[in-house]
Amino acid sequence: MIRACSRGLILTSYLLLHSHDLAVQASGSCKVQPNFDTNQSIISGEHAAEIAIEQRICRQQVGAYRDFQAKLSSKEPVFILSLGGSMTAGIDCNEPSADPSSEAIVGRQCAYPARFTRWLGETYYGKDSSRAKFINRAQGGTTTAGALPQLSQLISKGGAEIPDLLIIDFGVNDHFEEQDWFEHGNNRKNGNGELNNAGAKVFAATEALLRYVLKTHPTTAVAIVEAYCIGDNAFSRIAHKKAALMLGVPYISYSRLTRHGCNQEACGGKSCFRSPHPPFYVHERVKVGLSLWWEAFAWRLKCRTFQESSIPRPALSSFMLSQPPMATDDLVQRYKVCERSMSTFDARAMIQESKQSKSMQGWPLTLDRGREDKAAWIATEDGSIVEFPMSFGQSPRVALVYTKGYDETFGEAEITMPGNTGRYFLSGCCNHEKVTQGELVVMNVGQSYTNKGGQASPFAHGSNGHGFGIRPFTNATLRIKFIKSESTKFSISFLSSC
Repeated sequence: MIRACSRGLILTSYLLLHSHDLAVQASGSCKVQPNFDTNQSIISGEHAAEIAIEQRICRQQVGAYRDFQAKLSSKEPVFILSLGGSMTAGIDCNEPSADPSSEAIVGRQCAYPARFTRWLGETYYGKDSSRAKFINRAQGGTTTAGALPQLSQLISKGGAEIPDLLIIDFGVNDHFEEQDWFEHGNNRKNGNGELNNAGAKVFAATEALLRYVLKTHPTTAVAIVEAYCIGDNAFSRIAHKKAALMLGVPYISYSRLTRHGCNQEACGGKSCFRSPHPPFYVHERVKVGLSLWWEAFAWRLKCRTFQESSIPRPALSSFMLSQPPMATDDLVQRYKVCERSMSTFDARAMIQESKQSKSMQGWPLTLDRGREDKAAWIATEDGSIVEFPMSFGQSPRVALVYTKGYDETFGEAEITMPGNTGRYFLSGCCNHEKVTQGELVVMNVGQSYTNKGGQASPFAHGSNGHGFGIRPFTNATLRIKFIKSESTKFSISFLSSC
């Protein structure tokens, strides 16, 4: 346990000395503290500091965070990745521009992880703020368990760069939705602070996620964030916090960052429970809370106060990871990361081996712009179809990487699975980042959700929007049809199934 006198001295000294900015703090001594604005109307700077000072972090994560801090301080590039559900993806987040000639900030760029990254960029890099690279791979309707099968692809798409900081927030969907798409009962009724059946599932899935990340990406700093404002006794919050504490990673909740908890003011003038997709200024408040937390946490890293507050069990992450999971055996077996895909179609690898997939109808495997690293199946003829035979395991998922551009060069594609209901549309236009880049989508093809007309929607609350009703341990064909319209092409570079 943290000794009360040590914690009190640390927190008091931090709160009293906050007259200089981060640039001074990064190069100065521990007697010089970062700017700490406690005059926020909604967010409590003191609460943010308390969270940072109290957190029990395993040694592995202390090292990862110190490396992250060192990169920021020396102005080296950093890569920040966020995973989560609809709120993390910025659903219904739309910030109008004060300049009529500028576009509104919407979606993923409006959500709090992007705002926090921009704050880090401006704070540490100034005019070179783009050195803080950010990717948001959150998807509406995704629970923690829903992300597990293709977690390896979500974190490192096709073996790409590993994030320096990973922000995880499945709070909305873990609270409202079942972890298993094949179960539809509501067993979330518990407000007494204990883990009920649903809470046990959330804990098991979160434990599995953290164990995988800590084991396979030991240099990545990880943070569990609960931006959805719910009470202390909510089963999902208890489960997330318990898993984070057990494995020694930071846990930050918006409700704890606020001055007065989850009242209507904190949630944009609405009931917090009825506002899983809050307006942009709530995302901004979460960003403010995270920035204040980071200032205190960065000071703690620099001044090495973790040596005073570490506790035995999470102090050695290797020890914790070597111990059996705390979740029950049946849930451990149910919630697993798919570390080896059952079917893989990698355009780059296939072009090196001169292979083609079956049923290529107008989708030649080519080098986009003549570059081997941009190998892809590219359709240019309206209505052309490509099919990929897939095998599935216990929790059927498909990970697909396609090209998303910033204009109408790239069109749409319709995805179906012959013999199964449902269809889904991918749009190659338009990327709000004004760049052409690969976009990863993970489809929960085992889900049976469809809306009117059988068309799946990726933005429907309570659904991944990729439902085809594929049963576990079966085979099926994924069919992709190009819809040209005013565009010229559609490009796919990678697919895998679990």
